[in-house]
Amino acid sequence: MDEELFELKNYFYLGNFAAAVQEGTTLSVDDMDVKIDKDAYLFRVEVAKGNLDTVISKVGDEAPLALRAVKLYATYLKDRSNSVVVIETIKELMQDAAHASNSTFLLMSAMIYAQEKDFDNALRLANKGITMEHKALKVQILIAMDRVDNAKVELEIMRREDEYATLTQLCSCWVNLASGGSAVQEALYTYQELLERHGSTEPLLNGVALCQIALNKYAFLPDLWASRRKQR
Repeated sequence: MDEELFELKNYFYLGNFAAAVQEGTTLSVDDMDVKIDKDAYLFRVEVAKGNLDTVISKVGDEAPLALRAVKLYATYLKDRSNSVVVIETIKELMQDAAHASNSTFLLMSAMIYAQEKDFDNALRLANKGITMEHKALKVQILIAMDRVDNAKVELEIMRREDEYATLTQLCSCWVNLASGGSAVQEALYTYQELLERHGSTEPLLNGVALCQIALNKYAFLPDLWASRRKQR
């Protein structure tokens, strides 16, 4: 599954949503599980682009759980005042063992808990997942909890699994930026390498900008903002 969707996932992680849509819509897959996974990523692209109503309207109540999980996340983002209902829905779905092991459901649910700053439950669900994306989410949650030391441990686990994976590289940027000091320069180097390898995307340019600000290098910012506008 990872091999068939490698390009699609990589584009998504990098924030190259146009390329992700192009890859996803032209990619033909026979395996139903892979197709569901592909569709989930395409809907996640729409969420990332802010097209929440598109996801909510297109994913029906009888859709596969992975797609309904993305819809649940979109529903939460559209109206956070409904967070209690969304959390209750997660708890109800978790009662089914098949649901409780679904990769996308675990990821979306953990992201919702993290947005609610319920980091204990966010980590609990992320820990149930086995993909690199679940590990990357754990890194983000730990940084949000100001537990950079624990985030470094999780990053080392990712490095042992695949040191050169895009998610591992991104996580190293986040950890180094959160660590501060000389580590920020390492984050900047990694962001620049990713830009050279994959081209400019808004998340990568934002990362470079954060590093430059942390390093008090404001002279570079106008060029970065100009590049960022071109991505829109």
